[in-house]
Amino acid sequence: MCRMDLGHSYEYEELMEYGNYLQDRYQQVLEVSIIGSSHDNRKIPMFQIGSRPIKLIVTGGVHGRESINPVVLMKMIEDFCILEMDQRAMEQWEKKRKQENKKKRLFINSGLRDFIFYQEQEGQEVYKENSFAIIPLVNPDGYEIAQKGFSAIQDLELREKIKNMGVDYQQWKYNGRGIDINRNFPSKTWKKKFDGDIPASEKETMAVMEVMDRIRGEAYLDFHSRGKAIYYYRNHMGIQYNDRQKVWAKKIHDRTNYRFMKPSEEVDENDSGGNTVHYYSEQIGNPAITIETVPEKAAFPLEIKWQRKTYKEIKDVLYCRL
Repeated sequence: MCRMDLGHSYEYEELMEYGNYLQDRYQQVLEVSIIGSSHDNRKIPMFQIGSRPIKLIVTGGVHGRESINPVVLMKMIEDFCILEMDQRAMEQWEKKRKQENKKKRLFINSGLRDFIFYQEQEGQEVYKENSFAIIPLVNPDGYEIAQKGFSAIQDLELREKIKNMGVDYQQWKYNGRGIDINRNFPSKTWKKKFDGDIPASEKETMAVMEVMDRIRGEAYLDFHSRGKAIYYYRNHMGIQYNDRQKVWAKKIHDRTNYRFMKPSEEVDENDSGGNTVHYYSEQIGNPAITIETVPEKAAFPLEIKWQRKTYKEIKDVLYCRL
């Protein structure tokens, strides 16, 4: 299997197949685990890269119709695996070189000059200090619905329920039960939206919460679409927290040229909170930012051309230090 093609519309099963390929090829540096499943029994994989404690948790594909980010994140996972393998090879070479030079010095017993020089590539030092836990597709049911229609849902009861919501499948942002996962996280911003609505009611929500609570990490990024924007401000967090958020957001802006959203726009008027970043901010207390990719005027279903353009814009974002 060749490297991931940015220019192809990937179905859920294709993404899973490529994930299995990456696991087999890069098992020395990549750990793949299943953190849960959707209501229509699709697995939700998480990819951990690097042997160091996880510093950054990343999610994508929380909304079904946002089909670009899961593919781009899979491509980034592949990139990180290749870098990690290269880094290990360089470290082994350096260790061997030092051992050989030590033997030479002991044998010759002279001030032997070492004419072998090693120059690390730009960004390598930053990379060595990072390790990632990436969940590229939180909402596999919604992802499949937005691409194939409601027939993608095998559970007949679920299928009839969501069909009756009257939403065009290509505009579908919900999960297989018709719930917006990014309005389902317990937080101070969460609001009840309908009778029977409760936070953390969804299997996908609980899977992400469990990862956050267990791994914690030093920071969290959630990729959405649309707007080429950065949401960093948290009204329910203190000044010191938001100052730190803004520093990180500025570094992301410098890499992407995405615009800053105003503090007043953290949650749209008449909208519910309960986003992924709200839960992480309040429960873990570390920085959490939402990044919106692709232009605001891009229509759903999102065109494949946005894969390459988005990749070029965000491929280095995970290297931004706090």
